[in-house]
Order: sequence, then C-alpha cells, then structure tokens
Amino acid sequence: MLTISAVASLVALAGGLFAAGLVSFELISYHLSNSKIASNHWIPVLLAISTAFGVLATHRWRHSCRPRLFF
Repeated sequence: MLTISAVASLVALAGGLFAAGLVSFELISYHLSNSKIASNHWIPVLLAISTAFGVLATHRWRHSCRPRLFF
C-alpha cells in the first residue's frame, strides 16, 4: 500500500510529465479506462477539470511572482 507521500510524489511526477508534453491525453485516457479508475464518458471531464486547475495555478503563480518594475 502506498503512503500519502508516495502518492503525492507519483502525482507530482505525472503532472510534470504531462506539463512537459511527454504524456498525451491518449495515454492518460487509456490507463484511466484500462485500470477502471474512470468510465469512458468521465475521462474528458476529468481532463477538463485538471486543465482548469492548471490554468488557475499558473495564473495565480504568475501574478504572485511577477516583478513589478514598471506598473
């Protein structure tokens, strides 16, 4: 059984690979449906939700870390 830190590490690794473009939607959807984690009609919904969280996190990070030299 995996501990919470091991699961968090796997999620971080998977997110990094997805963000780097090394893992495609097709590969993720295949593994989600093959392992019965999600049914076929929920896979695009889960991808949309995860993409929205990525956009919100990037937006928040860019606005909190941006140097304010001219504005």
